[in-house]
Amino acid sequence: MRDQVALENNKDKSRRPAAPRMKLNLGCGDVAPPGWINVDNAVGARLRKLPVLGALSHRFLRCDWSPSILLHDLRRELPWPSGSVGCVYSSHSLEHLTRASGEGFMREVARILKPGGIARFVVPDLKLEVDRYVSGESDARDFLSSLHAVDTRDRPIAKRIYGLLSGSGHRCMYDEASLFGLMAAAGLSARRMAPFESAIPGIAEVERAPQTADALIAEGVKG
Repeated sequence: MRDQVALENNKDKSRRPAAPRMKLNLGCGDVAPPGWINVDNAVGARLRKLPVLGALSHRFLRCDWSPSILLHDLRRELPWPSGSVGCVYSSHSLEHLTRASGEGFMREVARILKPGGIARFVVPDLKLEVDRYVSGESDARDFLSSLHAVDTRDRPIAKRIYGLLSGSGHRCMYDEASLFGLMAAAGLSARRMAPFESAIPGIAEVERAPQTADALIAEGVKG
């Protein structure tokens, strides 16, 4: 009788829908779709939590940050238990961290992922920009601009303010070898991917074509 009850319970469990994967969008910017835990700590995200300033920045600066964004500094320990997260997406955030902070961030991503969990990173492609400069396709100013390494005071005031709100400024750049090495050191496999090519369900909800154009995209799995 007890065995029969256990069998029936197992059948019931097999009929239940699988628990949804927890999906994190780390360094989300103004892309904060439902179904994801969207995380950022830029000034724009923090202002959006303040009713008056958030409304003003939205109206006059076109800063469309969601008030649902979870505020968290990616240089700090991520606030999820080890082995609790199914998927991590991070677009154009890693390059805003120093090399040391990037290493710590990658270790934290690996820590919170479940075995078999997937992490996807989108960063500027350093080799592509260097090749363009060496071949003469881009000049010195274009090259430095692609690295975010030039003075931006000649940009329109609205773009300069938006840059401040979104936390612009690169502190580290990656080519395929250095990004793959960073992921491997944290315990993640690495594979280069095309835009919107992913094992993460619903990748089009967070990935945007302008951010993937000419970008280096790597997807890793926790062993």
